[in-house]
Amino acid sequence: MKLLMSALAAATLAQAQYNTTAPLNKPPLESSLSYLEQGLEDNLAKTAYTLSQWTNGQIPEDCFNIANEEGQAPTDYETYEVTYSDCGDPWLFCYHKDSEVTIDSMASQFSQLPIQMRQWVRHVITVPSTDGHAFNSNGNIVFFRPVDDMVNVFVHETGHSLDLLGAYGFQLSDSDDWWNNYNQDPDVPDPYSAADALEDVAQNTVVATFNENVNGGFGTVEPNWGEVFHQYATVITVAAQSGEGNSIITPGENAQCSHRLTNSAPVNADGSATSRVRRDVGDVTLKFAEPIVVSPNAPTGRTNCQLSW
Repeated sequence: MKLLMSALAAATLAQAQYNTTAPLNKPPLESSLSYLEQGLEDNLAKTAYTLSQWTNGQIPEDCFNIANEEGQAPTDYETYEVTYSDCGDPWLFCYHKDSEVTIDSMASQFSQLPIQMRQWVRHVITVPSTDGHAFNSNGNIVFFRPVDDMVNVFVHETGHSLDLLGAYGFQLSDSDDWWNNYNQDPDVPDPYSAADALEDVAQNTVVATFNENVNGGFGTVEPNWGEVFHQYATVITVAAQSGEGNSIITPGENAQCSHRLTNSAPVNADGSATSRVRRDVGDVTLKFAEPIVVSPNAPTGRTNCQLSW
């Protein structure tokens, strides 16, 4: 059974109700959400994994295209299959040889996302840079100058996938549910949340994930939690309603992946044509998880996200 967005959800995406990319006019509660990082690191358990590097000179097509768009040579990338203990199908990481952190750091941080969040990420890609920031493009998370302590960024960028690609059955940031609750709060979590509704939903995904996984919740570190309560509580509610057995944003007991975004096709990193008779072409088909079929009306392009550190 393929996970397919409902006709109602597709219609909702096709007929946008709100301007989700317009700046918001509410003040920030805090200067950033960096104060949530340690709680996320300490309370989201790491998932065991194994690494296997491709040696066939190939790279996933999405990584090839993003590398070129960012002025990087695809041949400077190493492709790793990262297989976690809670999913038989590996994730494909596209790791630049000059990345500022190790492939193990990237795989380990990603492992801390609950599996029902992680399965909405297609590829993880690193880009060497002089400044640290990230964006999400059709489920691919791209990190510029990645660091060792950015679990909150993984949560934020995955929050875009959950919102835009159909994890909730509709685009949360473009729904009456979101805006009605947003309008009840005097603040947004931080300045970046005020960029637009897309970023506000993603930042509130960070707050919601902290609240649901750290003992005592958001109020243990934020005395004025009520100023943004309706926003992060909305994420908590839809994540609980949409999860399989438990909330999307909390780990399940012995939970395994059930669905996955499909991998992009392997291509030759040097840009040459892929021969039909090659026997070393990477097999990227899903063997265990059912493929997520994203609605053709879903906004799958690159987000304007420039969350920085």
